[in-house]
Amino acid sequence: ENYSLGFRSLELKGALRAVMNDKSACCMSSSTCRTSIPVAARDLPIKFTNALSSSGSRIEGIAKRQIDGFNGALQYIDFDDESIHWTEIVRAAERCSLVNSIYEIEIGATGPSYDEIVTNALSNENGGCFDDMKKGGGNEDASWCFRLRCFAIDRFGDRSTCSARREREALASLGPPLLAQFAGAVRLKSPDVCVVLFDGLGARGNDMVLTRKLGDGAMASVMKPTTRICVTTTPLGPITAYSMCNI
Repeated sequence: ENYSLGFRSLELKGALRAVMNDKSACCMSSSTCRTSIPVAARDLPIKFTNALSSSGSRIEGIAKRQIDGFNGALQYIDFDDESIHWTEIVRAAERCSLVNSIYEIEIGATGPSYDEIVTNALSNENGGCFDDMKKGGGNEDASWCFRLRCFAIDRFGDRSTCSARREREALASLGPPLLAQFAGAVRLKSPDVCVVLFDGLGARGNDMVLTRKLGDGAMASVMKPTTRICVTTTPLGPITAYSMCNI
């Protein structure tokens, strides 16, 4: 259990250095390049913190390794956007076997309840939440879907998906004031934009966070279910191979 937790940030940092070095190589071949310091020789201005926080009576009887694994299952990534562009982090995550998916928190779209998320997201001070999805925005024709992900320590080992009833309740609260403004069509399978609400976080005082999915980590299945044929191109296990390549 949790054998990969200590390697996840290392793998992502290694992949990010590789992505940024590719960019630097292209940059150094141009006369407009502003820096010649290799990325590997610089400290990356990036920080990982747990998004989940479990304490109190809810964790009684649960092993510490399970609590640590639960709290580290979802993490915030804070970075210096003057040194690192968010697209570089997405590209790095897509080549990591220990990263499941990566999401962007929408501006102001946090809070302890559905109503407060809508209020914060639509306030003038925090304007910009999903503006590109509305009529006249850059992604007005993009298809979309909505998903709810719930986390609770007493459900350790269970999937983070919620019941259809809870997802309908969230959609009923967020839909009319916010999601109904999207100009694109709803597509439940393979949409252009996947809107995901995370419930039960708590580490930063925000139980709920509204996000958009930016990408998925590398596929790391050892066997192809339909044929039981190994689909890797190395005698190493896929997770080990990806991690060794990136780190």
